Amino acid sequence: MLAWGINATSWDDSVDIAFIETDPDFNPPDDRHVMTTWHDNETIHDVVWFALMNTNFDSHDFQHYLALMIGTDRNIESELITTIQKQLVPR
Repeated sequence: MLAWGINATSWDDSVDIAFIETDPDFNPPDDRHVMTTWHDNETIHDVVWFALMNTNFDSHDFQHYLALMIGTDRNIESELITTIQKQLVPR
């Protein structure tokens, strides 16, 4: 889970806490591991690049992503969609 924007760290912390609470002994198997990052003061381009290039690790090789935007800023939404499409085009 990658958080970007206003109070990004609170989203990151919330997902971390929810993950920890899935197992009372905090011994979840590796295939359920949830990695979180937050990205304050970074451009949309940098965050999308990070998400697509740096989130695969160990046996995780993600092919599908979900971008969830909370808010109504159409300019940011448009920039996010355009940036994702540009990053996904093979070079």
